[in-house]
Amino acid sequence: MDTARATTVFDGIEEGVLPNLGALAADGTTFTNCMTTAPWTLPSHASMFTGQYTSEHLAHTGTKRFDPDVEPLPKRLSTQGYRTVAYSNNTWISPDFGFDAGFDDFYVRWQLLERGQDLAAIAKSDDIRDALGKLWRAMDADAPYTLVNSLWGLYLDLFSHDDDGAKRTTDRLTTWLDHHNADQPFFMFANYVEPHLRYDPPEPYRTQYLSGGTPTAEDVNQDPWKYITGEVSMSEADFDVLKELYAAELAYLDTQLGALFDHLREIGEYERTVVVVVGDHGENIGEHDLMDHQYCLYDTLLRVPLFIHDPGQRMTAESVDSLVELRDIFPTILDFAGVERPENGTISSNSLLDTDQRERDYIVAEYLEPQPSMSALRKQLDDPVEPEQYDRALRCIRTNDWKFIEGTDGKHELYDLGHDEGERRNVIHDHQDKADALHDRLQSEHGEFRRKQARNAAEMDASTEQRLEDLGYIQ
Repeated sequence: MDTARATTVFDGIEEGVLPNLGALAADGTTFTNCMTTAPWTLPSHASMFTGQYTSEHLAHTGTKRFDPDVEPLPKRLSTQGYRTVAYSNNTWISPDFGFDAGFDDFYVRWQLLERGQDLAAIAKSDDIRDALGKLWRAMDADAPYTLVNSLWGLYLDLFSHDDDGAKRTTDRLTTWLDHHNADQPFFMFANYVEPHLRYDPPEPYRTQYLSGGTPTAEDVNQDPWKYITGEVSMSEADFDVLKELYAAELAYLDTQLGALFDHLREIGEYERTVVVVVGDHGENIGEHDLMDHQYCLYDTLLRVPLFIHDPGQRMTAESVDSLVELRDIFPTILDFAGVERPENGTISSNSLLDTDQRERDYIVAEYLEPQPSMSALRKQLDDPVEPEQYDRALRCIRTNDWKFIEGTDGKHELYDLGHDEGERRNVIHDHQDKADALHDRLQSEHGEFRRKQARNAAEMDASTEQRLEDLGYIQ
């Protein structure tokens, strides 16, 4: 569940408005303190697929590619006889950035067919001759596929504004399941992009959740960069609307997940399939004077929901409050599949199946490069306040009671989580000894922290850049 933060998900389950996730939680194991290794999509998914921290798999803003030095999860399962399939609604998680490694089938929302050229670049071109040239070059042997995909993209642009792909994802996955050989084990990965910005849930969810009527998504600012740089001011009431829209997006997603689970039951697969539902990172909706999921390592971004349905009952149905990391999913799925874990000291060995090993004394998260960069912010916005405060890399260590955040700009933070769960008061000057101890532990076990500026970042084509901008990622 891309951009699903733990607080909203768990609150929704408690209030009974996420019934399918609630049933999954009641039937399986719920991890209430799962922490992601990075606060945004590219590095966090790379950690799920490798069991590594960002500084080890090196998929982040500075590289813009997933090319780890270890065999990623789908590849490891594929070599052991698993049929592997992925469906993604987020451009970062696509073949464009290397995430198809190990997948037999990889589907993306913006293409109806796997073959064919991507014509999003034409929409980005301001020169008619340039656009016609691109169109001509695309009309090769894949021309029929290109035409179908182009018409599909046009349909999405014109008629699919209130669905970010969830229904299409569920339909595509259920069709795949219907045609899959039931005798062959499968590994299926799905990225549902609700509730990523923009928050624009379909009816009746919008009406049900908005306490002040039924405004459209355009009635309140949803451009995070204009807000954080001071170009647009927002009130608490504005953020209340956004939080309601965000919750409505999750409620809609819950129905689609329910449809997928129901289909697994109908074809007799649910009770012999391990189901893992997790958020890749959270979201700031006005907290810490921020929007979206960049520029910080607060729990609003780090704490994500994690549920595991285990029909083999190797995991007990319970709620687990101990600290775990998103990258622990890697050894856990390999253990479920009976596939040997790779021998590599950078990979998590904390399988969630092992009740004696899964609890951590602390978790670590990293943010190695700001996204978007300061130059991209300046280029995008009309008259922003200088955004230099965000121009830094961050790393944190978090225990049950404390969190220490270090920045490459020399500005460090300490939060007493036992008395300040929302991380509103930096108490580093009151507890310097505690900050020093946590900093020393970070340094001794994870090395010196430096900003990772890569010189060999992958080039992206105009089509990919356009899709990222449609998701709100400015380059």
